[in-house]
Amino acid sequence: MGAVVSNPAVSQRELWNRQHCERAVNVEDCDLPTQFGKRVASLLCPPDRLLEFGCAAGRDTLHFATVARSVLGCDFSESALTILMSSATRKGLADRVQVKCYDLNEQFRNDTGEPFSVVYTRCSLHVDDETARRLIADISVNLVPGGLLCAEVKSVTDPLFGLGDEVFRNGFVLPDTQGRGHLRRFWSVEELSMLMKDHFRIVASGTTTEFHLGKETHLVHVIAVLRPFAAAPTGHSASENVL
Repeated sequence: MGAVVSNPAVSQRELWNRQHCERAVNVEDCDLPTQFGKRVASLLCPPDRLLEFGCAAGRDTLHFATVARSVLGCDFSESALTILMSSATRKGLADRVQVKCYDLNEQFRNDTGEPFSVVYTRCSLHVDDETARRLIADISVNLVPGGLLCAEVKSVTDPLFGLGDEVFRNGFVLPDTQGRGHLRRFWSVEELSMLMKDHFRIVASGTTTEFHLGKETHLVHVIAVLRPFAAAPTGHSASENVL
């Protein structure tokens, strides 16, 4: 395990902007939602509004937009958001998709003036404990009654866990061939559930193993309902499909 250092010696925004530009030639990959994204999409219906943190180039965002009334995709990579909106336009979904350049280390501000039915995040909670707790509190005040928080994150059993320099607890900067690496935070199901327990009631959790670009990755996920549970005032609540 690498030595603990105070800050990542890399600009993660710059790294991801570069990587998304390099991946833009494979923009058709956005047509393929993740397994967890497909599961969450099955809980949605047309009245729902979904907020996604760490949407990247939109492989799940675009899938959600085929079901939900609207989707707000947030990411700190301007390049990713540009690719996402280009794909949404190409697919005829631009009227259902909005984007917001947002860093998880900042306080989230909902500029839409309307709460969300579902908040979704996958492989983006690469933050320390204090930031994660603040983010969960921000999410809780931007959901409708009975709203869902659906999160999938890197597992502490992942082969990459412990590699590189530790910048905060279970958070590591992984070296790459160019001397600049990704920041990765690893979680257990229990830790992720404890993070949410003050604001949410856990209704589903589990672990999965997937292969991405030929590499094995271990993930944990949690689906949780906002406390105190109450159905949305009118119409359908996504949580009805879980409970």
